[in-house]
Amino acid sequence: MKVYNHLYKNKQKFDIFLNGTGIDKTKQALIRIHSSVHSAEEMSTLSAEIGKLLPNAKIIGCSTPGVILDGKIITDSCLVSITTFDKCEVDSVFIEKFKSEKQLCSELSEKIIKGRSGFLLIFLPAGFTKGIMLANLINEKAHGVKMLGGAAGYKAKKSRSYVLEGGRTSEKAVSAAFISSNDLFVYENFVCGADNSGKSCTVTKTRKCCLEKIDGVSGARWYSEFLDKTELENDPELSVLFPIIRESDIHIPYFVKYEHKKEEQLELSCELPSGSRIYSGYFNPQKTLGEMRTVYKALKQAPSELLFAYDCQSRMIVMHSCAKWETEQFSATNISGALLSGEFVCRENKNYFANFTFAVSCLSENENAHIPLRSRDFSDSSHIRQNNVKAVNFLLASGNRQLNEQLESQQNKIKNSLLRNEALGLDNQFCYLNERDSHKLNTLMKALIQRSTDILLTYGIFMLNSPTPPKNGSVRNMSTQ
Repeated sequence: MKVYNHLYKNKQKFDIFLNGTGIDKTKQALIRIHSSVHSAEEMSTLSAEIGKLLPNAKIIGCSTPGVILDGKIITDSCLVSITTFDKCEVDSVFIEKFKSEKQLCSELSEKIIKGRSGFLLIFLPAGFTKGIMLANLINEKAHGVKMLGGAAGYKAKKSRSYVLEGGRTSEKAVSAAFISSNDLFVYENFVCGADNSGKSCTVTKTRKCCLEKIDGVSGARWYSEFLDKTELENDPELSVLFPIIRESDIHIPYFVKYEHKKEEQLELSCELPSGSRIYSGYFNPQKTLGEMRTVYKALKQAPSELLFAYDCQSRMIVMHSCAKWETEQFSATNISGALLSGEFVCRENKNYFANFTFAVSCLSENENAHIPLRSRDFSDSSHIRQNNVKAVNFLLASGNRQLNEQLESQQNKIKNSLLRNEALGLDNQFCYLNERDSHKLNTLMKALIQRSTDILLTYGIFMLNSPTPPKNGSVRNMSTQ
């Protein structure tokens, strides 16, 4: 199993690249093409040309605002990634019409999965809202199948997005490839850093992507009570920083589209089943760091010959420094992929549909193969620690105003971080390491937090404008003052 990655400029340079690889053009191969510079019509022509050069290759892909290559996220480019196999079988499918996620699952099962275990790479139309249901169906009906991919990305307008299979493109179709072999090893995981705040609630009424009732209260009202309606109206972008999280050990986040004019509903980026348990959430850079350590350690141990990665384009906007930092960890590998507008991720053999995630898979036909990974301790987290200053400062300020039950959990996390110092080698404001079982703030901590709000906000703003934390600028242990 080998992978050959190329940034496509023109046919002449691609021919030179292809001849230089020494690829056996009669062998079966998988070709992924992701572009932010080609229209659907141009991509059909390009794909057909590549198909003539590699007639036994299965070609799939989609539009994107940026590709992942050499540990970088590169805009205004087109990635052509060719994977050759020694033992695996590769099938692809282009599904133009389907009425429901159940029909789509059936089509995938009958045409390419065929009762086998393996690796499913799938690209859906931008704006596909039934990803959660599709992932659940694959988990139920195709045990042993690990998914990667998601909804097509787009640079400017969603209407210009497309998926690709062979020489065909479409704004509404689904393209997928399935890789299977008794000798195929797949490790898949993801990095997100989403954490919950407040207590869990139950979605009691839904309509498509809208959460109409949460614990019997209108979805918009429930969300605005958490974030403060006045603040949301003054700054609607706050909703981007605070996703909805499904209640589970892995905290899957979903993008919130809050509109204060729609008083009775809260719109998400996908359809969430009624009865789901949810939290209000935020992004915790320290958790991002911990998840990356876990993934990196597992990748060192897993059989691996190539790495595929797909990141959320919303993460690139909201958590730009995190997205950049995550991909940089793999700069010495053959990692390749693209930005999508919704991602399928897999952890512990269970597939999920999510937003704001960085999904990575390693594949191998040889259990003794390992991609060389640089030894890292991730001590330099300067890229990620600045990403949620606005969110943390908002929670600090709103918590001092309200001190309501919904924010007590978040207050405990902030309290823990404030009582740390630089002797630990950790940044005070962002190291939320110790969870407390207590759900009550004592009188002393209330008074201290209320009295020090302005200091904390000033410190947060200073950290936002500083490339590195001040050597002697840590918040002193308040309990000793």
